[in-house]
Amino acid sequence: MDPGFEVWEETENKEMERREKSKLARFRTKLKDSIPISYWGGRDLVSNIGFRSLILASDYRFSNMKLKRFLVDNAESMQAHGGRVKYLLETLFLKALGLDSDGVDLDFTRGTVRAKKVKDKAEIMKKLNDSEARPKSRVYTAVQIPLQQMFDDYSRQPLRDGKRTDLTIIVLTGGLWAGTVKKEVVNQTIIAFARELEKSLGGPPKDRPVSVKFIQVRKDPEATLRLRRLDNELKYEGVIDLVDTEHYEGDASKNATGKLRGSIRRDGR
Repeated sequence: MDPGFEVWEETENKEMERREKSKLARFRTKLKDSIPISYWGGRDLVSNIGFRSLILASDYRFSNMKLKRFLVDNAESMQAHGGRVKYLLETLFLKALGLDSDGVDLDFTRGTVRAKKVKDKAEIMKKLNDSEARPKSRVYTAVQIPLQQMFDDYSRQPLRDGKRTDLTIIVLTGGLWAGTVKKEVVNQTIIAFARELEKSLGGPPKDRPVSVKFIQVRKDPEATLRLRRLDNELKYEGVIDLVDTEHYEGDASKNATGKLRGSIRRDGR
């Protein structure tokens, strides 16, 4: 492993530990559906994986979503957040695998590194640490391109009893997307797919056959606003709501798991 990457990751983890230790008591008393310590091999969950990672994983319902695809933003703007991405991906991967043994897919916003139907955490971590997959200077994300590829993959699925296998796309991102000059292109990509989806189904579905979950892993007010608009305003385009967003640190003014729990209830998951 690149020594520079190890130093960067260690610095990130120390900062996470400093901020999150104060939340430990609240986590133990308020989180009703926590994962047993033994599930993580006896590690200190809060300091090693991250408070928000645990809450997201404990509350996230994957069981009805048979295809699970992770998309990791590896743009320049993500260089300072490698440790956070690693532990969040590890947490959600193990949660997904514990509910469905089919494995998960991993893609990055730039480059050719990818993995299909992965069932081994070590393989996921190996891909994440691949030199080609790491964030680099002067590399920028145009998130609509890999999203469109995933939408196309879904549309090419063979029908079984008139249906395709449900899909969840989890996007770990900073939300800057500097490679997308006109940011509305991301909205348009999702809206166009939602319209195609409704057309193929003969109307709006009762439950979401496809969900796109953006998890923002860095602080940037403009990016947060952009993601909130994706979450809240696409419905005004007259299409089904496929998008949910969540910041890694959550919103202190609401229940820690309320956002994802509410969004999952809305689509029946």
